Amino acid sequence: MMPESNYSRAIDDVVAADDDRCPVCAEIIKPDDMCSTDIELGICHAACLEGSPHVDLETDEQLDGPIPTYRYGDLDQPKGAEDGKAD
Repeated sequence: MMPESNYSRAIDDVVAADDDRCPVCAEIIKPDDMCSTDIELGICHAACLEGSPHVDLETDEQLDGPIPTYRYGDLDQPKGAEDGKAD
């Protein structure tokens, strides 16, 4: 793996200018990062929420199993982009 250059770090900082940072670790959230959403914190790195309770919002009961995760970059796709039907 190539070391990260100053140029690529500068690009990341510009991309993150809209506060696309994890509220837990304060690191930039990149498109390929796996994330999860916390009810109070919002979008976080999934690894940062590891071990946190997973609760059903309708019943307030703690759920077994891992928290739901998603690729952060998938949030930026317009509806239908994955099947070629985006407007």
